[in-house]
Amino acid sequence: AGDVAAAFIPEMGKRLTDAKWEVREAALIGLANLGQLAEDLLPVMLQRLDDTNRKVRLAALESFGKLGKVALPAAQAIASLLSDARPNLRNSGLPSLKCVGEANLAAIAACTKRKDVELRKAALESLSGFGGAPGV
Repeated sequence: AGDVAAAFIPEMGKRLTDAKWEVREAALIGLANLGQLAEDLLPVMLQRLDDTNRKVRLAALESFGKLGKVALPAAQAIASLLSDARPNLRNSGLPSLKCVGEANLAAIAACTKRKDVELRKAALESLSGFGGAPGV
């Protein structure tokens, strides 16, 4: 099955820049389920964090979360969203950052000290899976 999926990776990569937001969103969702096979497309997937469509931006975050440690190169870009003016991106970035790896624990913990109540709450929920976070 991996060989079959790998054959479609270049086509899915093209769909990440499609004119239709629904196609970009679907490509991200599809790539999220391919694990290591999606690694070469991380740079294009990262561009979708700045997509003009909110659903595509959220799909990009979710896809990084599902990819887990494969998406480690995206961690810095995801962490930068924790200061974004759009609450949905700030809050959605936390679970994705958590899934990418424990190296991001400090960035998540720092969010527990922000003024935004929803962000603090989301940060505390994200930290719960680490089994005890320092400084919280």
